[in-house]
Amino acid sequence: MQYVTLDEVVSEAMGIVGNGNDSEALKNLARQWVWRAVLKLPITEDNIKVCKITPKNLIMHRPDDMRKHLEIALYDSNNCFIAHTYHTGKSRIYPDTRIAPAATNNDCPPCVPVDLSSDEHGFYLGTNGEDVAYAKVRYFSYPLDNKGMPLIREDDVLTCVYFVRLQASLRKNDNRSEIDQNRSFYDQEADLQRARRKSMASSNDDKKTIAATMNRMIPNFSRSQF
Repeated sequence: MQYVTLDEVVSEAMGIVGNGNDSEALKNLARQWVWRAVLKLPITEDNIKVCKITPKNLIMHRPDDMRKHLEIALYDSNNCFIAHTYHTGKSRIYPDTRIAPAATNNDCPPCVPVDLSSDEHGFYLGTNGEDVAYAKVRYFSYPLDNKGMPLIREDDVLTCVYFVRLQASLRKNDNRSEIDQNRSFYDQEADLQRARRKSMASSNDDKKTIAATMNRMIPNFSRSQF
């Protein structure tokens, strides 16, 4: 998938909205509006990344470009996998009555999983996670350029431009018909992009895997019995 910079999208949007006496202020607002338009669109698999994070005082900070985490795996200093149990919230509200050790290798007997929770800032290990040396995280990322600014998918540009046009008309308090027309343009293009994302969400191999999994859930029976 090809990406363009935020400034390119803003320039295209400003070319449609037009420059006025407050063009600089409008350009700054357009940068925010473009990003809000991107956040309204579905996440795609081409933005999936994997990275390694390390804990400090049982806290592992999220990557700066993380949008939503998918999976996380914990490892000790010997690169042995450590099982974990995911909890909501940062702290336990029930007493922990488990006494078995937390860290383990795949070759070891079952053990007590490490407590793990998260919020928008990071991941939090329980007090039984002192042996965790690092974690591998698979997550949906924000595409960023070398300056840390967001990149926009080429097929999202028109949606962003229409959203900027809608927001600019609301800012100028245009007549109702003008605002409704701009909203219609944006809604149509955004719906088209969502439909495209849904159609490209899974490959044929993914669909075959889902079908095979569903078929395994159906019990074997003889049609002659019915």
